Amino acid sequence: MRKLSYILIASLIFGAASFAQKARDYENLGNAYYKQQKYSQAAEAYRKAILLRSGGTDIFADDASSCPTCKEATCSHAGHQSSAACRQVDCAHTDNCVLGAASSCSVPLRKQPDCARAWFLKGCDYEGRGEYAEALAAWRKSVEYDSSQAEAYYRMGRVYYKLGRYQKAVEACRAATVCRPGYLEAYYCMGNALYEQCKYADAICAYQNALSGNPHYAQVHYNLGMAYGKKSMYSEAICAFENALRIEPGYQKARLALNDACRKIAYCR
Repeated sequence: MRKLSYILIASLIFGAASFAQKARDYENLGNAYYKQQKYSQAAEAYRKAILLRSGGTDIFADDASSCPTCKEATCSHAGHQSSAACRQVDCAHTDNCVLGAASSCSVPLRKQPDCARAWFLKGCDYEGRGEYAEALAAWRKSVEYDSSQAEAYYRMGRVYYKLGRYQKAVEACRAATVCRPGYLEAYYCMGNALYEQCKYADAICAYQNALSGNPHYAQVHYNLGMAYGKKSMYSEAICAFENALRIEPGYQKARLALNDACRKIAYCR
């Protein structure tokens, strides 16, 4: 009887290892398909990888016992009330398969159309394909079901900026910073959008907010210096360009801008 127990345990361990290896194989296959832009094949490979990571259990079954995000049997968190509907998306997120798994988000969305996480990943997939209108629509759905999703707002702002819709970009990035104070990327994107609208004082404020969270971004210091220059605040611009060069000594654009600001301040004197 004891020998039988040992055999059973050994077989379970071997089976778990086998599932893990097969999951990695399917994940690599999904990555290969995705690079070739074969999205449907990539989605299927990722789906199998996620399935195997769960130990071979059908993770899309409706009788899943707990929410994969908060581990509670009955979850009331916005965006993942039904664990079965969100399990594929959450597993994909934690296993760095976001883009590939997003292609197959129709599975959780069919089961729970108000799953904010699924809509968010669907938007990421659309963005990756350059389908910006569809991406924006998906992220709007995402924040409709969970208004605390800072990254969804930020990605909306980033896409609006790419499309030249700068005021919309500012509004989306501002919403992101409300959800997540100190969100460097959102403040930076907001600053760029304000700069494009010639709102240089507001852009300076946004860049400063970005740097207050993390002062080690040369690009932000450079853009801050450019905004100071537009306000003829050359001493502040020089300081910003010097900070950029201190972080990244080979930053040629910052060096040229620094020399230009030095010439202008000398001329003003």
